[in-house]
Amino acid sequence: SLNFESRFESGNLLSAIRVEENTYDLVLRPDFYTSGHTQWYYFAVERPEREKDHEAKLFTFRIINMNKAESLYKHGLLPLVNSSLRQKGWERRGTNVRYYENNKRQGKKRGHTLSFSLEIQAGEICYIAHCYPYTYSDLLKDLDSWEADASRQKFLRRRNLCETIAGNPCEILSISDTSNPATNMNRPIVIMTARVHPGESNSSWIMRGIIDFLTGSSEEAQCLRDKFDFRLVPMLNPDGVINGNYRCNLAGNDLNRRYKNPSPYRHPTVFYFKQLIRTLIKNNRSIFLYCDLHGHSIKNNVFAYGCDQKYRRSAGEKERCLGVQHPKLAQLFPFLLHKLSESFSFVDSHFQVQRSKDSTSRVVVWKEFGVDLSYTVEASFAGANA
Repeated sequence: SLNFESRFESGNLLSAIRVEENTYDLVLRPDFYTSGHTQWYYFAVERPEREKDHEAKLFTFRIINMNKAESLYKHGLLPLVNSSLRQKGWERRGTNVRYYENNKRQGKKRGHTLSFSLEIQAGEICYIAHCYPYTYSDLLKDLDSWEADASRQKFLRRRNLCETIAGNPCEILSISDTSNPATNMNRPIVIMTARVHPGESNSSWIMRGIIDFLTGSSEEAQCLRDKFDFRLVPMLNPDGVINGNYRCNLAGNDLNRRYKNPSPYRHPTVFYFKQLIRTLIKNNRSIFLYCDLHGHSIKNNVFAYGCDQKYRRSAGEKERCLGVQHPKLAQLFPFLLHKLSESFSFVDSHFQVQRSKDSTSRVVVWKEFGVDLSYTVEASFAGANA
């Protein structure tokens, strides 16, 4: 038999039941104080070395309480595996991958099963995850590393935005060229956030690349630091990340549906993020661009959701971004990304403002604070189209 473990940072596996000799039904833990949001998995499985047969055996794992009807696992996505014996780091592995509806109900919806097979040798420990893990501890190590780097620290300022429900610091970074303080207050501001949904770990890897680039020595990075003041919140939901949630914080709330009227007690990171924007505007700072980074479980590519000008409800709403009116203004930034990168899809982007998204960061920053270039940027768990 196999040994299972998920009691580590960002881990998620509630139970494992052996239903046949080499087949296990797995149940994920829902986000705290919810009955759903079961998509993120991260656990370890060990085949004991004491087994007489040391040949690799094929084991089948069936995660029986996945909650989404559609999934990239139907279209070729494989689980991520990190093996103690192969020592190749994280790899996309697995055979006989299937994603299908089952007869188990999750509230009013049908449950779904992710089934895959994996060869495991005696004495091997395999860590298995939905996406490349990036924990809160990983973030702190990266922040310490950037801050200790003499070539980067002169551009980087690190401070706490607030504390979470569990008392974990939510940090914010300021990145710009500080050699001429007189010009700092005149630079337009670019704001980026990530990991409001804990299970979308790819958004942290994107943010990591952005910070590494912006504090680097390239001419492009220097040009951006000269022209803009960057404010980055790398992890908006540390509690959810630490505890292996998929979508919610420890109060069971999807923080990206709480921007309209956040509570300082139940949604402190969102509350104080909005306070940050209010303070910037009060001090006559111009917010040029806002991007909230996410992971997407149904579509390929990287793409953006923006807010078309036609959805503005009154002509009296101010535009603090470019100071111009144009019906296609929101499409400018995604179109440029599409031209610059084969991985970015303008076709998959859209600019509608649905009522169901009224309390998301993208819409609230656009509507309440008048930032025309306000986006949700989605990156597929399966990468770009071939």
